[in-house]
Amino acid sequence: IDGVPQTLAVTRVNINATVNNTATDGFEFRNMLDEIRVYRGEIDTAQVLADMQRTAPCGGLLSGFNCVANGQPGKDGHLYTRLAGKPFTFEVVALDKNGEQLKDYVPEGKEKTVVVSLVDGDDNLDCASRAQWVGPGSLKFIQGDQGRKRVEMTSAKAYRHLKCRVTYTDDLNKAQHACSTDGFAVRPTAFSSVISKTANAAGLSTDTPWIKAGQAFSLTAEAHAPNYSGTPIIQQAPPLPAPQTNTRAHVGAEANGLLTGSFSASDPKNSTATGDQFTYSEVGYFSLAANSVYDDSFTAIDKATGDCTNDFSNEFNAEQKVGCKFGNDQETPRFGRFVPDHFVLVEKDWEAACGGFSYMDQAFKKPLAVVLEAQNAAGARTQNYQGSYATGKVEEVLNNQDGKKIETARLVRTEDKPWENGRYSLKASHFSRLSSPDGPFDALDIGLTVNDPNALKTRLQKRNMSAESAACTEDMSGLSEAPGVCTAVRLVEKTKVRFGRLHLGNAYGSERLPLKVPVSAQYWNGNAFILNKDDYCTALAAANIALSTTELGVPTISPLLSGGRGSINFAGPGRAGSVDLALH
Repeated sequence: IDGVPQTLAVTRVNINATVNNTATDGFEFRNMLDEIRVYRGEIDTAQVLADMQRTAPCGGLLSGFNCVANGQPGKDGHLYTRLAGKPFTFEVVALDKNGEQLKDYVPEGKEKTVVVSLVDGDDNLDCASRAQWVGPGSLKFIQGDQGRKRVEMTSAKAYRHLKCRVTYTDDLNKAQHACSTDGFAVRPTAFSSVISKTANAAGLSTDTPWIKAGQAFSLTAEAHAPNYSGTPIIQQAPPLPAPQTNTRAHVGAEANGLLTGSFSASDPKNSTATGDQFTYSEVGYFSLAANSVYDDSFTAIDKATGDCTNDFSNEFNAEQKVGCKFGNDQETPRFGRFVPDHFVLVEKDWEAACGGFSYMDQAFKKPLAVVLEAQNAAGARTQNYQGSYATGKVEEVLNNQDGKKIETARLVRTEDKPWENGRYSLKASHFSRLSSPDGPFDALDIGLTVNDPNALKTRLQKRNMSAESAACTEDMSGLSEAPGVCTAVRLVEKTKVRFGRLHLGNAYGSERLPLKVPVSAQYWNGNAFILNKDDYCTALAAANIALSTTELGVPTISPLLSGGRGSINFAGPGRAGSVDLALH
């Protein structure tokens, strides 16, 4: 009564009075009484009417409270996503039994105080039993507030789901609790850092540490707020030309690589999430653009009801809403250095000059043409392996399986294209001839090896030969470091390369008969020149023969040697004479 809660009950009240100097037996009232007024004498009609209009200043009948965003309906208004560490406001609304704002909650000249706190938003919990996370704070109402008052709070920590709880005293002087009909999230403003053990401020093409492209490494994201328990994700994008992906490759790179992997859920004790199975598809370095690491699910309680905006904004819009998402608010440091996982032979073409053999200084029928690729662990070409980031040295390997060293320079390159877009190509036209006879190399293997001093564990796959010995252990993966493992990829197997010459024999006969002058192909066998029975390819033409005279006629020539033999053929001239022949 008069602003003070009272307990009213059905009771019996007896009043004894004297009327006109005569004692009465009294008056009895049976009901719930608020106020009794007794007059000394008879009152007129005007006084009766005035008393009937008179009301006691007791205030309205309170049903409960709700908390809503500023300006939202008191009965079922929403609460919006808010930012950890940033002050925010909402309104506490007293409600009548119909759920409408109780404007006369506080009588004139009086005040009422409630306690406001932010509690666990789990809807399966009773309001009074919810754990309190933020607050409490006292909020004083006066009549001028008309049952609605704004409160300011700050949550230092991040929470997925909070509700507002108002603790108040009801009309029977009992403590009551009212929880808001809507919940809301308090999110971090950003990921304050995205780091890795591979981070490198200098970003030089020869720096360590290095990681093979496509192999696992770790990334750690730390939220800018305690108690963050969400799971960051990486914005995925296909590898497009720079700078159209979420990764930003080093300056001069051919392409931005693809970053894949996932974070674990953040530990709320340190607001840090780590993933140790990230991979990057390219060579060199990369950084991550702003908001490439982000969380769009931590605010799910608000996202589903439109109580935050579908962006990364930390600024209130016209509706006093902020973004549902948050991410790294600036570009990350450089991560790397990444090197190829392996090298591999992707193209090869070659054909010996004559079946299974070639003469030294003789052009191969098809030049030895090869293409190598630098690849990541998934077998995709690393296009950024070029320039200063490509220091893999490609060298030929020659092995005749007899233990004798053969200088690689004797395989003459006619085309040599250094690493570009992750590819290296070369062509070799022939095996060179020394001034003095050597060989024969009748079991010659030709191969290639790649060695990168700045990526020592990046090797050729499918290694199956060695320059050091005829026997070695094959290494298909390119990972073995065991003794005796092969070091090169075989391009040509057991071909024959010989130091050759043409031998022109002497001939004589009757001037009346045809005469054949023998021509033979010979090669050095290590001790002497012998017939090359494998030669079915060498062609002779008139231009290859010099005659001291044509008086005895112009000979015909067998076009191809057979078994290393051929002839220069004269018809019978009909007269005696001689001619000197020379081959060139």
